[in-house]
Amino acid sequence: MDINKEHSHYNNAHFKRLAPVYGFIELFVKDVRKGVVQSIGKEPKRVLDVACGPGVQTRAIAEAGHSVIGIDLSPDMLRYTKKDDRLNIQYLQQDATSTNFSDSEFDVSTISFGLHDMPERIAIDVLKEMKRVTKPNGQIIIVEYNSSGSFLSWCFLRLSWFVETKYYWHFVQTGLDSYLKAAGLAERSKTTYLLGNLQLVQVINTK
Repeated sequence: MDINKEHSHYNNAHFKRLAPVYGFIELFVKDVRKGVVQSIGKEPKRVLDVACGPGVQTRAIAEAGHSVIGIDLSPDMLRYTKKDDRLNIQYLQQDATSTNFSDSEFDVSTISFGLHDMPERIAIDVLKEMKRVTKPNGQIIIVEYNSSGSFLSWCFLRLSWFVETKYYWHFVQTGLDSYLKAAGLAERSKTTYLLGNLQLVQVINTK
């Protein structure tokens, strides 16, 4: 079994168990959800939300007036998305390493709490795909775990491991910057949340 098939099988099994209670994390990430919407801005844009899960971030972006497509590998997570005919929003089950979108199709691409759930090679391929489908000088916005280096941060990240995938701790130890560098992306700005344990990183797509 190749790494993509193994990851797909593992991912779908993990999120089939987690999907019914996934909404619990929203108690802790409301501020960073708002931060993503603020980072996109008020001018209407075409947005791709990668690893959208039950679509909480996707919906928040659409409610701000943007046209959004949310994609996720897990069919169980997508079952928890909420349809609303008032919003310009669409959900699709797709592999984010190889989407069927055209080059430079989106003004903005986002991924929230997705990279740490993937093997490093696949996460880097996802970032490269986001780079491909985002317009030159468009935004790539990433929300992920972050280590502040403190003992409290170490405890938080260790506790989070109990609900995360087997790829999580490798991501924490390696760090987002390493993934970005491998994908040919460079951090432009970074905002931290939840006592420094979460990060919102903005990248300008220089192609």
